Amino acid sequence: MLTILSFDARNLIRDRLLFNLVCVMTFVVIGLSAAGIFRQELGIADFAPWVPYLIILFLITNPGTYGLMFGLGLVEEVETQVRQALLLTPVNAVMLIGLRTLVVLVWLIAQGWAFAVCVSTAWGVTALGSVNWLTLSILVSPLGAVLMILTATFAKNRIEALAMGKAFSVATAPAILSYLVPDQSWFKTLFWIFPTTATVEVFNAIKDESETHATIWISIGSVYVTALILIVSGIYIHQTYRFSKYG
Repeated sequence: MLTILSFDARNLIRDRLLFNLVCVMTFVVIGLSAAGIFRQELGIADFAPWVPYLIILFLITNPGTYGLMFGLGLVEEVETQVRQALLLTPVNAVMLIGLRTLVVLVWLIAQGWAFAVCVSTAWGVTALGSVNWLTLSILVSPLGAVLMILTATFAKNRIEALAMGKAFSVATAPAILSYLVPDQSWFKTLFWIFPTTATVEVFNAIKDESETHATIWISIGSVYVTALILIVSGIYIHQTYRFSKYG
């Protein structure tokens, strides 16, 4: 299994996709942080109240980017017939998908937290601390693993994987639009179907210092993403290895 994970890493390094994304994200963090540090000189200090919402938008959309990237590596197993070869090895399918999921989670949590802390600190956004940003990053990052597993299960080539990535964005990004809907509107509850709504609600609760509200939404969000991972993992194992995760 460790050998397979090392091949996953080699594929990402070979295609330079991960390297390019890291470079782009580094420049974005540096640019936003520099803008925050010199906001008075640049005359953009009035933009500071919007920075937390920019960070939230990043947190809820970033899992889709890296989930697709890691998922493309698994799709390549299908294209190159490597997955069929794995069926002949004594590799534990449940453990393998679990390790791959763990890698994605660690990566997304670390990157999301680093982005949030650097940008919020540079802009002097003090409503949320580093622990709060870590909580939000942990809550939303499992969605990257969900997309990775979905693409590995249903996409037969990279074109289909890219299409699934676009569809996944439709299911995650709209949660940020809940800020445009009045609280009294009945259809605001429709946003609860989106798996990222819990992250937005936790952010609102922490900002408003509502600990009870935050705890409730953390619980809801945790159950939601855990259920999604278990469901898609079970489907992936059943479809690929022809036995359920309980078999």
